Amino acid sequence: MKEENNISHQQTLQNRFPFLTYGEYAGNQYLGIVQNSDMQLLSMYVYSDIHDKKLKILFLKYGDIWWWESNRKIPINIFMKSQFKIFKRYLKTFSRKKFNVLQGPVISIQNYSQKRIKRKHIQLINPKIINPN
Repeated sequence: MKEENNISHQQTLQNRFPFLTYGEYAGNQYLGIVQNSDMQLLSMYVYSDIHDKKLKILFLKYGDIWWWESNRKIPINIFMKSQFKIFKRYLKTFSRKKFNVLQGPVISIQNYSQKRIKRKHIQLINPKIINPN
């Protein structure tokens, strides 16, 4: 019964706050905001580890600001800068292969740093056309 209430509560939070990611690791369930994910690791600010009600509200407020005011490719800690430092102690890092994302967004800074190629346009001009003398 307790597990059903927990799942129902997490689904309600995810519907209201689309920036939250829900996943499983080593038989435990985690709900939070993914800071970054790559081939080896996934780092998440775990919402359920926050016990202070005011901090939980602030966490959701910052998540909402990040979700609606950023391009969602930049990790929340970079977008929110010093405001989000208070949640550093709730950051957990997991093995990516063993972490199963069940629902929600996964941020990867690797996708953001794409190489941009500058193209140079060279036009050859016939000198006889410029100076017809």
